Amino acid sequence: MKSTGIVRKIDNLGRIVLPKELRRVLHLPEGTPMEISVDGSRIVLQKYQAGGAWSADELKEALIAAAKDSGKDPVYYLDAARKEGKTI
Repeated sequence: MKSTGIVRKIDNLGRIVLPKELRRVLHLPEGTPMEISVDGSRIVLQKYQAGGAWSADELKEALIAAAKDSGKDPVYYLDAARKEGKTI
């Protein structure tokens, strides 16, 4: 995980402000729905995706299971998805 060095305080309503530059770089215009999750002691914000986003562990386990069924390396499935223009 890359640190930005940006520190913000939580206001009395529990809000924080994401700096404009960060929102611009991450393509987060006003009104973008955000999903809040917890990973251990970390709070994770990510763009909301209908149907929910897959965690890295879920993706890894699904790829391993698929590879066992077909005998192919799990990376094969990621490469195939990239070639088809899918984002995972």
